Amino acid sequence: MREESKAMNMSRRLFMKTGLIMSATAASGLIMPKNASATPARQLFTNINEPRLISFRNLHTGEIFTGPYKMGDAYIPDSLKKISYTLRDHRTGDAIDMDQDLFDYLHALKVSVNKDNDFVVLSGYRSPKTNEMLRRKTEGVARNSYHTKGRAVDIRMPGVDTRKLQLAAENLRLGGVGHYISSGFIHLDTGPIRTW
Repeated sequence: MREESKAMNMSRRLFMKTGLIMSATAASGLIMPKNASATPARQLFTNINEPRLISFRNLHTGEIFTGPYKMGDAYIPDSLKKISYTLRDHRTGDAIDMDQDLFDYLHALKVSVNKDNDFVVLSGYRSPKTNEMLRRKTEGVARNSYHTKGRAVDIRMPGVDTRKLQLAAENLRLGGVGHYISSGFIHLDTGPIRTW
């Protein structure tokens, strides 16, 4: 009985804390409405009123983003800026606004593998200069890569086999999924549904 009471108090505190965060964020104008032309990635968790969290570490800079990026059906602009900066081209320092659907894709993938582990990002945004350099040195780098549009990430998740991540991402059917077995990562993008 005592344990149930503790659990109820914790749930009530979490509910109130979430409500206060949402109210304060809405009152301060930090929430922006979802685009009218929502994609399936944006619609995937529309019934959840809790903040959606994302957590990852940039392999090359060591920078970490952990926190809410969306409240209900609205994105949090300050979080989007921080995420986009963390996913910048580590070679040039260039950053652009990353595609919001990509964050929904990552969130959906994390939920689908049901792990608390953070993603490790090997590549987010790539400037055209970096992309061209990689095309000359590496096989399989597309001329018009979704990385140059802020619509792709290359990721892994410690403790989760990349094959499991690949299959979970493919089952979501939210965009492109590439599996790079020898390099130990998967590629996700918000382009057409396709696999390689």
